Amino acid sequence: MGTSPTQRKAVVTGAANGLGYAVAKALAQAGTFVSVCDKDMRVIDVGEELRQWTTVVYAQVADVSEPQQVRDFVNNAARAMGGIDIVVSNAGIVRPTQPSKDSFERALQDFDDVINVNLRGVYLTGRAAIPHMLATGGDIVNITTDHIH
Repeated sequence: MGTSPTQRKAVVTGAANGLGYAVAKALAQAGTFVSVCDKDMRVIDVGEELRQWTTVVYAQVADVSEPQQVRDFVNNAARAMGGIDIVVSNAGIVRPTQPSKDSFERALQDFDDVINVNLRGVYLTGRAAIPHMLATGGDIVNITTDHIH
């Protein structure tokens, strides 16, 4: 199946639920080819659901804090869709450490976890996607939130 030069191709991280799921669904409903990842296995079910709205969908379990997992996901997504021109870095976590109650070690681990997903994960996703976007350009959207689920 060929793609038109105007066919949009999007990558969405953190798409197993919440805002990432909503973004992926809206893109698919608009006819955009969509690739989704999450460390939650439910992302595979999301990929199956998205197929009702768009012809090309790729879903992979991947942790955005792990460089090789991000690279593999982005490269696989680019192959599946024939490129990438939209990146939505939505994956994020919250660790509500309480300095008066939690140990110093827990506070450090929570800090590292948040930085690795919310900051490093955004960098890794964009960095992995940029080589695929150089020829056609595109848009990178980075999302943050402060909710706990």
